[in-house]
Amino acid sequence: MDPLSITLGRGDSSHSPTVIGTCTDGSKWDLTDYVTWKSSDNTVADMVAGTISARNTGKALLTAVYETVESVPLQVIVEKPRLVSIIARVDKPKGDIKDVFTLTALGVSSDSSEEDLTDTVSWVFSDLKAFRLEKNILHPRTTGSFGAFAQYGEIRSQPIRIDVVMSLRWISSTLAL
Repeated sequence: MDPLSITLGRGDSSHSPTVIGTCTDGSKWDLTDYVTWKSSDNTVADMVAGTISARNTGKALLTAVYETVESVPLQVIVEKPRLVSIIARVDKPKGDIKDVFTLTALGVSSDSSEEDLTDTVSWVFSDLKAFRLEKNILHPRTTGSFGAFAQYGEIRSQPIRIDVVMSLRWISSTLAL
């Protein structure tokens, strides 16, 4: 069997490993589609329809069975859920130059759980001079359309667009001075 060990995050899945049977004459056959699987702990990991499902943290051994012959077990190590995506949001996509914009980032893990990553992510902007950033609050410095995304490790959110305009509200408050 190849590989002999696999590590997954809780909620992840992986395709079945290749199972090669060796006959007494030395010939080798791909038995992947003909074996049944058994797990030492179905609550941690099991194999259904050729897919390994990582259910809970821990270790399980998956064994391929062909007729009466059992394979060397595949060790499946299931770790905590793995971050798979980030959803970045801005409280309002369009605002006045005197407004502030609030950014939030939601992490989605391999088990579909969600976690607020707002204070953990790095924020990347298309124009670094367009805003002053204090934690997750943006203070515009200029007008225009700008892109931003949240990043944590190698995971990036889809970009968000922020439009900053100069409105009559700002112009009238400036004239009143």
